[in-house]
Amino acid sequence: VDDVEQEFVQTAEQVLSATFNREVKVALLEILPFEFKTIKADFPQNTVYVKIGFHEGFEGNSLFLFSTETAAYLADLMMMGEGDATFDSDEHLDAVQEMVNQIMAEYGRSLSSIFDRKVDFDESKALLIDLSPSDFQESNWVRIRLEIDVGRKLEFNRLVSWNAVHKYLPDSEDELDEILTAPEESSMTMPDVLRDEEDSELQLLMDIDLPITIELGRTKMMIKNILKLGSGSIVELDKLSGEPVDLFVNNKKFAEGEVVVIDENFGVRITEIVQVDERLKSLEE
Repeated sequence: VDDVEQEFVQTAEQVLSATFNREVKVALLEILPFEFKTIKADFPQNTVYVKIGFHEGFEGNSLFLFSTETAAYLADLMMMGEGDATFDSDEHLDAVQEMVNQIMAEYGRSLSSIFDRKVDFDESKALLIDLSPSDFQESNWVRIRLEIDVGRKLEFNRLVSWNAVHKYLPDSEDELDEILTAPEESSMTMPDVLRDEEDSELQLLMDIDLPITIELGRTKMMIKNILKLGSGSIVELDKLSGEPVDLFVNNKKFAEGEVVVIDENFGVRITEIVQVDERLKSLEE
């Protein structure tokens, strides 16, 4: 993956240097596993989200994430400005979208040469959104942090779906499938006899009801402020808009998710199950 991303870096440098008519340097900072919490921490406010999928050669999608500051700077340079414009979604989204299209068109030609097959991409789509887990649900992702130096150093992110990574590494597809689909379990294996006994004991518990609670957030208030609450009062919670809500089973945190509406009823789409060791630790508290 690193080798292929270095090719992306070189392609981006060439395209942007020609576009801005000045030397541009792009650096690959690190390749990370995807985790929404860290993405949201790095892009807490409205983010320029650009999605582009393979048209031919591979399957999967790429996502580009730019802060509005970075997007405004790059878009203003594309429009022959000095990079000092304030972000304007009506003007700058189209410019960023066109910039990504130019880079990925050239990148497709580079991949065609590397993999000896025709590779090209669909047209990208740029949006200004407050990131939520649903924006990343369609695939597992690899996160690539990149830095662009075009008079000032700015960071942006590229996310690549595992569907594409499988094709980059054809000899490793089976191993990657095992990593992505293997259930969580300890390094110690249980003998089949004991496993059967455990399954039969578990069946005895299947019809027991457990209370499930969804927590939007928490806060603390002085008694004098609580007494002032009335119809129309707003209580501010400790979570940001778009952050996942917590799901508790029998008063123990079990998962995180996002609020959805289903036939006029509220629901929660689970986005992450709490790790086994964390659940066991909560049971001990």
